[in-house]
Amino acid sequence: MNSQNDSRTNISIAEASRRIALETRMDSDAMKTIAALTMVYLPGTFVATLFGMVFFTVSSTGAETRFSVNSKWWIYLSATIPLTMVTVAVWLGWVKWKIWKRKQFEENSKIKGT
Repeated sequence: MNSQNDSRTNISIAEASRRIALETRMDSDAMKTIAALTMVYLPGTFVATLFGMVFFTVSSTGAETRFSVNSKWWIYLSATIPLTMVTVAVWLGWVKWKIWKRKQFEENSKIKGT
C-alpha cells in the first residue's frame, strides 16, 4: 500500500516537473525572440543617437507642406546595416558555440559513463 502511494506521488511529481520544464522552455524561447529583436533594432538606435542629425525635415509655408530628405541620409544606413550584421553574427556565433560546448559535454559524459 505504501509503495503504491509512493509510486503515485512520484508520478505526480514527475508530471509537475515536466510541465514546469515545458513552461520554462517556452519562456526561454520568448526571451530569445526579444533578444533577437533587440539586436536588430539596437544598432540603428545607437547610430541615430550618435549622429544626432536630422535626416528628414518637414517645413510648411502657408498652405503648402514640404517634406525633404537630407542628402547625407546614406551615412545612417552605411553605419547601421554593418553594425546590425556584426551584432547578429556575434550572437549567432555565441549560440553555436554554446550548442557545441553542450554537445562536447554530453559526449564527454557518455564516454565517462560507459
